[in-house]
Amino acid sequence: MLKAIYARPGQRPAEATTEEEIAKFFKEGQGCLWVDFESPTDAERGILERVFGFHRLAVENCHAQSNHPRIDDYGDYFYLVVHGVSSTGAGTLQGDPRVRLQEIDFFLGEHVLVTYHAGASPSILAVRNKCAEVERLMGRGPDRVLAEILDHVAEEYMNMMEKLDAEIDTLEDRLFRHASKPALREIFSLKKDVLHLRRVVNPQREVLNRLARAEHKAVSKEETVYFRDVYDHIYRVAEMLESFRDVLSSSLEVYLTVVANRTNEVMKVLTVFSIILMTASFFAGCTG
Repeated sequence: MLKAIYARPGQRPAEATTEEEIAKFFKEGQGCLWVDFESPTDAERGILERVFGFHRLAVENCHAQSNHPRIDDYGDYFYLVVHGVSSTGAGTLQGDPRVRLQEIDFFLGEHVLVTYHAGASPSILAVRNKCAEVERLMGRGPDRVLAEILDHVAEEYMNMMEKLDAEIDTLEDRLFRHASKPALREIFSLKKDVLHLRRVVNPQREVLNRLARAEHKAVSKEETVYFRDVYDHIYRVAEMLESFRDVLSSSLEVYLTVVANRTNEVMKVLTVFSIILMTASFFAGCTG
């Protein structure tokens, strides 16, 4: 699916639905053109090269799904890969991961923003609706639109952190009451999800740091404050993931300690019974 919005300076945004309209708007070289590719067809993918002339390597990377955030400078534009996150609704008993990552690819130029993703993106949809309601948003330029999308992506991570935090708190309470095998499975399940997020969030934080420093001409100094705000959110997410990892490691140690203590108590009881039985057998042998 292909959707495009174009805003000339001082005018309301207009939608474009064909390659010809997009090419016409792009050639004007002014205003803000946002083209969104959602699960595009092969013909629609060709627009990336036919209309915009993006580098073949960047286009190939765009088509291939990756779990590694990146930012590449191509002179007049840069290519950016970030990942949104959502909850799968699964838990420990299902054996499925709690988090689902969605890659979003961006091409940002002085007057154009191209977004590319497989499947619907809540962040993209939210900003598209906002562009239709707030006329001056696209008037700030494509870098401002990009900052809005990244801000929504950061909110997704913050929401996920709240859910993980609540699950970890519940797990800790259960461990102190009763250390069972389901609790152990939950520890490993949560730790796996946390480590999976860390592998994405840490490099994504560095990518956003480069945007916050306005290292590319497509990002104006006036808009860097918004990218810094997004960077701060992702930095907090990274810190929380480090904390979650430490807490889960401690929870595993608590579980092992409780199990070891429980085993020791059982061994003490068995030892007492063994001594009693041995004593009884001894006296029985003596009287016999």
